[in-house]
Amino acid sequence: MRFEACLELDDAKAAISCAFEGLKPHCVYSSHQGRDYAFELQSAKALVHAEPHILWIRVEAEEIAICHGTKMLIVSEIGNCAKNMPNVLWVEANDDPFAAIMAHNNSEMQPHDGAGR
Repeated sequence: MRFEACLELDDAKAAISCAFEGLKPHCVYSSHQGRDYAFELQSAKALVHAEPHILWIRVEAEEIAICHGTKMLIVSEIGNCAKNMPNVLWVEANDDPFAAIMAHNNSEMQPHDGAGR
């Protein structure tokens, strides 16, 4: 199972930097290089790419319950660190990291003509 989300935050870089420290005790391995934060838990992996006002989040796990638990853990830790935490929409992801959430965001920004209503 793979899911992705996009969080728009005023303090995105500060929030993930803080959350990175809070998530370390839950991880078998964690790393930070440039804008990318990687987390490996016992049965799941997560990748967060930080931009000035956006966090791109990807979570992967074999079991759906593990995947959902990992999503909740990461988002709650970011929420503890962020000034204003928005609602989070997760989309099912494909092999290409962040492609699904970027495609979803692009489709949301397209004007709708009202056809089919």
